[in-house]
Amino acid sequence: MCGWDSDNPTATWGGLLGLMYGHKAMQEHFTKHDFSNSYHIERTRFNMPVPLDNFDDMAERGAQIIDDIVVNIMDGSVQGDRWIIPIQRTQITAQDVPKTNVPWITIEDSDSSWDYKGFTSNSENWNASGASLTKGYANCAATLTFT
Repeated sequence: MCGWDSDNPTATWGGLLGLMYGHKAMQEHFTKHDFSNSYHIERTRFNMPVPLDNFDDMAERGAQIIDDIVVNIMDGSVQGDRWIIPIQRTQITAQDVPKTNVPWITIEDSDSSWDYKGFTSNSENWNASGASLTKGYANCAATLTFT
């Protein structure tokens, strides 16, 4: 990610490897047997529905979602700890998805090249990299100087 938020791809790959190989194999591979089971999402995000979660509960919720999809959408079944998914006999077609219009961009208020007038920073709202959320009101302006 060239210096940006590099923990997200790492967490995604770690989760995928954990799902594929299982907890025991990951312990053996990394010769580590004290992996944390806690996930404190509210440490960096506010007002989360489950501020302190754990990976066992997340895995259980994920398995229930997959069970529901296999049975109710794929016309399959759950037999013990296995998903029975019928062979797809029809062609899968891509859905038409309308283009998403995002009429704003994110500006990091910690960037010294910006000069802000009429903006308010809210220290209670910030992203994982530590930058705070800045809100612009009427008659606000932001100027970027290039060097």
